[in-house]
Amino acid sequence: MVTGAALPERTTAVLRDEDATLAGDRLTGTVTAGRHIRRAGEECRPGEPVVPAGAAVAPAVLGLAAALGCDELPGLIAAAGGRCTGVVRLRDSRQLLVHALRTAEAEVVLVSGSSAAGPADHLRAALSALGAELVVDGVACRPGHPQALARLPGGGLVIGLPGNPLAALVAFLTLAVPALASLRGEPMPRLGQARAPGLTAHPDCTRLVPVSVRDGVAHAVGHAGSAMLRGAAVADAFAVVAPGAEPSRGDPVRLLPLALGAQPLPA
Repeated sequence: MVTGAALPERTTAVLRDEDATLAGDRLTGTVTAGRHIRRAGEECRPGEPVVPAGAAVAPAVLGLAAALGCDELPGLIAAAGGRCTGVVRLRDSRQLLVHALRTAEAEVVLVSGSSAAGPADHLRAALSALGAELVVDGVACRPGHPQALARLPGGGLVIGLPGNPLAALVAFLTLAVPALASLRGEPMPRLGQARAPGLTAHPDCTRLVPVSVRDGVAHAVGHAGSAMLRGAAVADAFAVVAPGAEPSRGDPVRLLPLALGAQPLPA
């Protein structure tokens, strides 16, 4: 079963392939009830407003609109200073992915999905077949940890984005935006900062949490699951929460703005 697949009725949890151990015909691993399950309607209910009237149509709002079926809107690549030269949709096929990467005529190729370690995730195998140099092979962040950056023999870049929408947005902002800035000879985007009491840290990974910022304080806006864009659509930034202890009331966290090209949010 691959990420995004429909689950059998009464499923209580999913054990990821990378967390499982197979010995003979015995499969073992630790699962937590509700883990890695996305339930229908968990992000919003029918008829519920998801973005307030008059809100700026930023990239996350465009992505949310697409997730809700309004998918004829432009957005994220242009906001980052790039130009989309075409979109190719592929089945879960290593051969098709290899061919698409080999024939792509672009300085940067974005691959959404196929970046993790499941049976239908062919990106790394395809890059290996093409003789690409894997520069970034996963990042210790949540969401967005399966992201990848590779350099093809001809010099073109391949950026692997996770398939889940919020994870893909995080990977785009943290990997694709700096890469595009570098290609244009521009400096790395600067981060702002704010105090962030109450944000929960992950024990091992950096968390990127959609927040609103008021009077120098970052507040989580909710709806921050890796498959959700509702939180990002109404947020000002992602708070970058280091692993370990939660930020205290006086500790600042870095802020990654969601409005590309905007000035960093000050403390």
